[in-house]
Amino acid sequence: LGMALLLALCLLLSGCGGRIELTVDNETDMAPWQEAEEETDEGEQAPAALTSFALAYHAGQSLDPITCGDGAQLQLATLLYEPLFQLDGEFSPQPLLCTGYTVSEDGLVYTLSIRQGVTFSDGSQLEARDVASSLRRAAASQRYGSRLRDIRQVTTRGSDTVVVTLARPNSHLPALLDIPVVKTGTEEDAAPAGTGPYLFITSGEGAFLAANPNWWQGRTLPLERIELVDAKDSDTVLYLFTAREIQVYAADLTRGEAALSGRLDAVDIPTATMQFLGINTRRAALQDQELRRVLRLGIPRETVVEGYLSGHAAPAQFAISPASGDYPAEMETAYSLE
Repeated sequence: LGMALLLALCLLLSGCGGRIELTVDNETDMAPWQEAEEETDEGEQAPAALTSFALAYHAGQSLDPITCGDGAQLQLATLLYEPLFQLDGEFSPQPLLCTGYTVSEDGLVYTLSIRQGVTFSDGSQLEARDVASSLRRAAASQRYGSRLRDIRQVTTRGSDTVVVTLARPNSHLPALLDIPVVKTGTEEDAAPAGTGPYLFITSGEGAFLAANPNWWQGRTLPLERIELVDAKDSDTVLYLFTAREIQVYAADLTRGEAALSGRLDAVDIPTATMQFLGINTRRAALQDQELRRVLRLGIPRETVVEGYLSGHAAPAQFAISPASGDYPAEMETAYSLE
C-alpha cells in the first residue's frame, strides 16, 4: 500500500464497489504502511513514512454486517465476517464457508454443506444454525431483502447442513449468498462474533483490529494490527483521510462524492451496480423505436464515463457488468460518429 490508499468504490456505468483488500507486494521488503520512494520536484519535501495503518469507524454503532450502516462500518465488517460464497473477478460464486451444494430437480431446494473446523472469534465452532440464522435475518433486512425475496424457508439438517427452499427456481442463488455469517445469539453485540481474519478489540485507549490467530484459512496477513479512528459521519471520514490520520477512503461518485487526487493510490473494484441512461418516450418523436435505436447507438459511453465519473467506470451496452463472465461482449456494437 502506498502513502495513502483511495479505494474508489465508484458505482459505474457498470459499477465499482466492494470490499477492503489489504495486500503485500511480494517483490519488495517494504512494510505495507511505509511510503514508496518517489521522485519529487526540487525543494519539495516528501511526506514522512507512516508508522501505523488506520481505518475509520463509528464508535457506538453496531458492526453487525447485516444491519449496520453503509460506509465505514460495513467496510470494517468485511474484515471481521465471511460469507457462504465469495464472488471471484467474474462474479462467479466460489465456496467459502460452504464446501458445496446440491439442487433438487425442480430447482426449488438447495442443500448446502457447511465447512467444518471453522471457529468464530470467541473460539466456538461454526454450525449450520449460525448460517441459517444469518440467512433468515438477511432475508428480512433492508440491505439483502430484495436479493433474497425468492427464499421461502431456511432450515437445518444436523450441525453441518442448511436447506434453502425457494418460491421459484433461481439458478443464481449461490451468487446471491455472499451473505456475511455471524454467530447466533451475538447479533445484538456491538461486534458480533465472526469467522474473519481480524478481531475487533476495545481497550482503555480505544478500539483496533487484531489479526485473528485462529483464523481457519491460516494465511499470513499483511498487518497484525489496524488502528481504528472514531468518525461521527462521512465528512469526518474524508477529513481524516486528507489529514492522513486514516489510510483508506471509499468514494462513491454516483452519490456526488469527490474523486480525490494527489499522492494516493486509486483502486477500482467492480460491482454489479449499473447506471442507466433513460429516454423519455412520452415525447412524440421519441416514441419511434428506430429513432431510439439510433440514439442508443449514438451515445459514446466512454466519453460519459470520463466526463461524469472521472474514468472510474466501465462502459456497458447491456444490463450486466462487463466484468461478469456472462457479459455478451461479442454482441457489442462499436461506437461510430458517422
